[in-house]
Amino acid sequence: MRFMHLADLHLDSPFVGISKQLQELQGQLIQAPYRAFERAIGRAIQEDLDFVLIAGDIYNADQPSIYAQHFFLKQVERLTKAGIPLVFCHGNHDYLKTDKYPLSLPDKVQAFTSDQVERIQLKTKVGEIVDIVGFSYRNRWIDQDKVKEFPTKSDQSDFTIGLLHGAVAAGNPRQDHYAPFKVADLLAKQYDYWALGHIHLQQLLHSEPIIQYAGTIQGRHRNEAGDKGAYLIELKQGQPSQSDFISLADIIWDAITIECQPDWQLNHVTDALQQAIHNFKDQAQASNQSYLLTVDLNHIENLEDGLVKQLEAHQLEDLLPTINDLNAPFAAIVKINYLAKRDEAIFDYDERLKESFSQAMAWVQTPDTYQDLLADFFNHPTVKAYLNELAQDSDLKADMIVHARNYIIGNFGLSGEVDKYED
Repeated sequence: MRFMHLADLHLDSPFVGISKQLQELQGQLIQAPYRAFERAIGRAIQEDLDFVLIAGDIYNADQPSIYAQHFFLKQVERLTKAGIPLVFCHGNHDYLKTDKYPLSLPDKVQAFTSDQVERIQLKTKVGEIVDIVGFSYRNRWIDQDKVKEFPTKSDQSDFTIGLLHGAVAAGNPRQDHYAPFKVADLLAKQYDYWALGHIHLQQLLHSEPIIQYAGTIQGRHRNEAGDKGAYLIELKQGQPSQSDFISLADIIWDAITIECQPDWQLNHVTDALQQAIHNFKDQAQASNQSYLLTVDLNHIENLEDGLVKQLEAHQLEDLLPTINDLNAPFAAIVKINYLAKRDEAIFDYDERLKESFSQAMAWVQTPDTYQDLLADFFNHPTVKAYLNELAQDSDLKADMIVHARNYIIGNFGLSGEVDKYED
């Protein structure tokens, strides 16, 4: 038996962190998740799979656009014509708000439409009986452990697969909003495979039986770096499971570091950026995938003071339209971080102040403290409805802490070990 495990398509999803200089790419960015899904369907047909699973968040919102819904239907109709069943659930982004399902689905396409655990039964091309067990979100959050409702494997089927959009329980009520579960509880169900969704990274939680996240099919910002795709799974009675990653992303986010040397001038910096674009353009053409790049320009203290001030004023970004190669498949720098290592001058004159500052910085970085400080903001109805993921955005947390630290040090007239300047 062979099937594809997809998750977190996020059709209609915007790209985040794109500068004004790259507005001409907007059309390609908007279409990237659609092209990735189209590739997935094409690969499923090419492989003549027994079925396809999608573990939630097909859309990026609970009210998807007409275009996104129409596109999804046209793609799954391709599966129907090829005789390949599709089973999917809805996650926390595309949760179902009404009892009446919003689409008339083609033959062989089945959705979990209840927040109660249900079973969908399929038959493979060779006649094996497969139980798919799962549920869909009916609200943005599910705080309870839904795995308790999953039945143990039945001896009336050849294979049982769990379809679950959720997160490993953190043991913190502030975080456990997405059908929290424990891996041990999944194993206790004795299923042959767990197809997980919600986490946008490919992540293996257990090897036999396989319990894994397929990740998203298209990274949407620099924190979702690297290639994205799906898994081709093969299950055979009495044999180890086989899982193969397949690349689907139309655009890949990546990051590089450029070390500024003591003898460098402006032309050396721009040459290094152009060489980076050239290298990634070669990769883009080889894989037919475009690249969006974040550059860490390290040790800018090695450069002449006047140039450093210009870099910190983000004048280098004005050159990006002449450096980036926007011909598809493109390679483009979207963000430059300027990093300077400076002499630790000192809180040393006051050890008590130095220790107090260090303790405060360590305290504010603990997850509970960060959540407590911003609880009123994150719990505001508007923020929860439209910006819910901000509470778990590690990049936002890091940026806030770095900027706060630098602001304090700057106003004391002191220097820190590392200052990070970001646009």
